[in-house]
Amino acid sequence: MIVVRYPPLARALVLIVFALLVFSVASRPLHGGTVVVTLFIAILTAAVLAYRTEITRSGIRVRYAPFYEKRIRLEDVQHFVEERNLVLVTAKGRVPLWNLPLRKREELFEILPSHLQIAPQQTIGKRDPKESLRVHFRRVILLGSCFVGTVILLVPFLDDYPLNGYWDTVGKYLLVACMVLFVLLAFEAVTTSVYWGYLRDIQRFEKQTHRREQSGR
Repeated sequence: MIVVRYPPLARALVLIVFALLVFSVASRPLHGGTVVVTLFIAILTAAVLAYRTEITRSGIRVRYAPFYEKRIRLEDVQHFVEERNLVLVTAKGRVPLWNLPLRKREELFEILPSHLQIAPQQTIGKRDPKESLRVHFRRVILLGSCFVGTVILLVPFLDDYPLNGYWDTVGKYLLVACMVLFVLLAFEAVTTSVYWGYLRDIQRFEKQTHRREQSGR
């Protein structure tokens, strides 16, 4: 059986965001924006932690939420696509296999029907994979800088600080901005780690192929 979940970094980041959100909400009066953000982060956290894909010879089971899952027959898989992850394509949708290592890919190909082929498609968007990795890494740096700057601006509005009297007019909006920036930063960080893992797998595969060619001579 092959089990696939979101990358550990993604699960850790959503937990950190949710913990920070709960801490901030518990220490402050609730308002409309905070309630909306809290509900959104709570739903996102539950979905990310619950997501799980199981692939066996009897079929594919994808759990999207704690109480919602979908079963797919192996016969319904039409082909697979190499993007930033390996993606199984069916008539009704797509099943991404996050961070699937090479050894698990070999096991997967033994489970899937032998007639399946890789669909012709560019690997990661229109850019070269290395260039895409650099672009997302620069976005992580930019969002990280914005997040740190917003946190620094937020500090004077906290309790026992000189601008605490302006919390309702300025501070709470800076807090929401911090939450939004952190979510965006987490998304970009996870995307960057996925690109890095993809390139690492390609390099390992090329090295293994080169070694096999050298040993076969």
